[in-house]
Amino acid sequence: MYIQQIINGLKCQVVGTDNPDVTNLSCDTSTVTQGSLFFCLKGQQYDGHNFFRKVIGDGAVAIVTERKLDTSLLQIIVPNTRIAMSVCAKNFYENDADKMRLIAIVGTNGKTSTSYILQNILQNAGINTAVVGTNGVFFNNQHIACNLTTPDPILLHKLFKQMYQNNVKTVVMEVSAHAIALSKVYGLHFDVAIFTNFSQDHLDFFHTMEEYAKVKSGFFCAEYVCNAVVNTDDELGKSIYGQVPSVAFGMDANSDCYICNQQKKGDITTFEMCLFGNKVVAQTKLAGQFNLYNILSASATASMLGVPSNVIAKALEEVEYIDGRNQTLMRKDGAKI
Repeated sequence: MYIQQIINGLKCQVVGTDNPDVTNLSCDTSTVTQGSLFFCLKGQQYDGHNFFRKVIGDGAVAIVTERKLDTSLLQIIVPNTRIAMSVCAKNFYENDADKMRLIAIVGTNGKTSTSYILQNILQNAGINTAVVGTNGVFFNNQHIACNLTTPDPILLHKLFKQMYQNNVKTVVMEVSAHAIALSKVYGLHFDVAIFTNFSQDHLDFFHTMEEYAKVKSGFFCAEYVCNAVVNTDDELGKSIYGQVPSVAFGMDANSDCYICNQQKKGDITTFEMCLFGNKVVAQTKLAGQFNLYNILSASATASMLGVPSNVIAKALEEVEYIDGRNQTLMRKDGAKI
């Protein structure tokens, strides 16, 4: 793809007159190949601007930078290379993210569990659904390992293309606070965003709880989100509710979606769930009140997308555990550890 196509819509200054054919995007010097477009990112330890000579020697045909560099190679000068990388990656992979329904899950806890539960509900409703999150990327019986909750934009948009080519209709994504702060999801527009909860975490990066909360709350705006499903039992959730068109979930019967009449017998919890006025009795093998919140957020989202309550209830019974989450370990003889 030619550079002018890749930088379409990007606010930038182009230094040079070439329009090279780009065959690879990279923000890591170890992945630069002949024909690469390289993004100079500033990290906590390294600044990609300091390695521009190396990437030129390795075959880069253009560089995206925040300042003019001492080279005759084509330079795309931008205010923020992280935002530029998201825009360019989306263009390079032909904007396939826009051709699927995107659902974001934001919150300190519960993102992975909620994504598993929601995927199972949507799959039961006949909707081919992919998951992107802490445990990796899953679609069409494929598992792709990933070492980040939300992949960097180059990989993320490459995955979107693969999903679209495999007829995926809906993508359920864990969106971390780091991903929001580092503009990894810039340019994406989510049909639904779920807010699970807020508690202390990642202060090594955000330094204060106020800054951490500001990043999560700031995601719930028209730039990113069409509709929100919000835990209004959570204090931050109460402030997020209404920033975009929102529905409330919780254990309060005044919520749009709520759970009541819980009864636990052995490993099974039976409960009544009200989804926008429609009541259904459901069961789950997932233990703990926190999992009822995860179930409720997934069920409210599925209901909002038109999945019938009986389909939701059936799908909930099928989820016996979440990989790596409150999972019972068994000995070879079948006894619990």
